[in-house]
Amino acid sequence: MSSILIGCQHFTARHTAVEMSSLLIEQVNKWGLVNKITMIVSDNMVAAVRLCQWRHFPCFAHSINLIVQSALEKVRPILGKVKAIVKYFKRSTNALSRLNDIQKQGGYSVLKLKRCPTRWNSTFDMVDRILKIKEPVLFTLAIINNDLNTITFDEWNVLKVLCQLLKIFYDVTNEISSENYVSISKVTIFSRAMVNYVSGYTNNRTMPTEIAFKI
Repeated sequence: MSSILIGCQHFTARHTAVEMSSLLIEQVNKWGLVNKITMIVSDNMVAAVRLCQWRHFPCFAHSINLIVQSALEKVRPILGKVKAIVKYFKRSTNALSRLNDIQKQGGYSVLKLKRCPTRWNSTFDMVDRILKIKEPVLFTLAIINNDLNTITFDEWNVLKVLCQLLKIFYDVTNEISSENYVSISKVTIFSRAMVNYVSGYTNNRTMPTEIAFKI
């Protein structure tokens, strides 16, 4: 298996199904692939693909992204506090240097905080990393910028549980996003695994009220 980009261009027309299907057909004709398409996998463009009369399969990774993004709504304020801390250390070389020194002094492996772009799995990376170096981060903030030290004890617990819960979605997203081997056969197995995993949390009365998944 191989992954090849056959086209990348600025699309100035309206993003209607008709216009987008015309663009797809144009690219396919350009490369002589008209009779060689088995299936189109995409996160949207469903109507456009159907107009081209091709078989369409929704992107499983994108579906996971929609589920998790919806579930993260209640914890946005807490994540906002984490982002503010990460942003501070990314912008201040002095703060980052102090954080690194404190990690070394405390016997920690020197790790950098991670940013959080739009994709949800970057949110997992961000939360997972700050939890790993929570003590050095809090100690550094207490010294140089205690105004950012606004995450409460309960909110740290929310982040911890959230990270545990998101791990399976993170692993499945990485596994299903492969380009060198077939992964579509794993969709049913992964779906059941995620449902079973989340079900273990649904009746847990100790779960923070901010966390709620519906699959």
